[in-house]
Amino acid sequence: MKPGWLPILCIAVSLLSVYSHEARSDGIHTWTDEHGVTHFSDRAPTHGQSRRLEVDQPVLVPMNENLDAASAIDETVAASNSGGRDNSDKGREDADRQRRQCEQYRQELENIQSRLRAGYGNAEGNRLRARRRALSGRLGRECILG
Repeated sequence: MKPGWLPILCIAVSLLSVYSHEARSDGIHTWTDEHGVTHFSDRAPTHGQSRRLEVDQPVLVPMNENLDAASAIDETVAASNSGGRDNSDKGREDADRQRRQCEQYRQELENIQSRLRAGYGNAEGNRLRARRRALSGRLGRECILG
């Protein structure tokens, strides 16, 4: 094979793979098999009937717009709560309290992670993972986004 044919062959294979993928993907199909199990696929089954599902495009809202709106609301609430008085000492105390709380969340998460790595039973593992999800959510809301 001549060296000039290799790039042409690579391009042809790429185009064929894209075309075959687009030809196969014709929406989402659903069907129930003889055992009563419902299936979902991007291809119609080779045997039996299927129903094609119509799926709307997802609505995409940029997250930074939500965060900007939330911080503007927080600033408005903080300004209205201050009542025009000097809250610098109170602000420092709140910041210190928040920092301690965030550190406590991080320590608890590390403790849970080490317990999960050490081994556990099903019930204990489920409890630890649920606690980890709750703490991660608080850490994110109060310490990272807050």
